[in-house]
Amino acid sequence: MSEPISKVQVHSGDIPIELVGDVNAIRGQIMFRNPGSQKQVLRDVRLTGEGLPHPIDLPRLSVRANAIKNIPVMAFLQTPTAPGSYDLQLEYGGECHPVKLTVPEMLSLAITPNELFIESAPGEKVCKQLIINNLGNVPINIRALGAAQLEVDLLHCRAQRAALAALKTQKDITVDAVLTALFNGYSAELNKFTPLKLYNDPITVKAGNTGLLNLTIQLPSKMPKNVPAIATINILNETLSIHVTAV
Repeated sequence: MSEPISKVQVHSGDIPIELVGDVNAIRGQIMFRNPGSQKQVLRDVRLTGEGLPHPIDLPRLSVRANAIKNIPVMAFLQTPTAPGSYDLQLEYGGECHPVKLTVPEMLSLAITPNELFIESAPGEKVCKQLIINNLGNVPINIRALGAAQLEVDLLHCRAQRAALAALKTQKDITVDAVLTALFNGYSAELNKFTPLKLYNDPITVKAGNTGLLNLTIQLPSKMPKNVPAIATINILNETLSIHVTAV
């Protein structure tokens, strides 16, 4: 009489298998044990349960006789999975084993374009549109941006040249006179490059969705012409760069 074939078992016994999910994927490892004397092949291995839009079929696997095999799990989802803990089932060879899926909160977005180039008259308003793609698994709120400070590569050069021009009119140049001239030069330049004014309505973009942000940008009214400047705005994990030149 032939020896009965022992079924492949999950090596963790009755303990649920722990898997971790992110926005669009499930990752982890499952250990199978074959206590029998013959190699076995499992063809219908799948994950089912709440939190999954549909059952996930795993690749066919084979386990040698009297051996333990560690199977990596990497399954992709078509829709973002909300953060939380989910009770799933691993179905294999007519058996069923509990699975605990943990999905952490993930905040991530992409901005298109993430660089804007503006040439306009001082004080003028320019309208731009940004596409906000929510790559995470929770809604993202984009606040009213308000304002952004301009950075000017030529600021030091312009301020120091203004200070030198002021010192030329003085007969006795002292340390205090130099410091005063520099202070006045930098103050005058900084007053010309006041922050960009940004106008936008707050928006909320759901997980996996795309939103449109209408942004109005107003240049400083005293901004010198033909002097490039840049403002950078951090929005969650993205940086929006606005290159500005008054003409």
